[in-house]
Amino acid sequence: MSEQKPNLVDVEDLWVKFPTRTGMFDAVRGVSFSLNKERLGIVGESGSGKSMTGRALLRLIRRPGIVEAKQMSNYPATPT
Repeated sequence: MSEQKPNLVDVEDLWVKFPTRTGMFDAVRGVSFSLNKERLGIVGESGSGKSMTGRALLRLIRRPGIVEAKQMSNYPATPT
């Protein structure tokens, strides 16, 4: 029996928010996905949060942006 390796990326219930004068703006709302060695394409309309999802995963959201997730894990691609 082969040992099951952890996913390379696990994201559960990802939210990206920005404060505005009128309240909070939700740029990404509740996105979840897992990746092992497959490829993922994110498709959506302009302004739907595709870039913000990628930036949050890479931890590139600057203040005052807020990134929240139940789980957001990146594992090394090579064994340790």
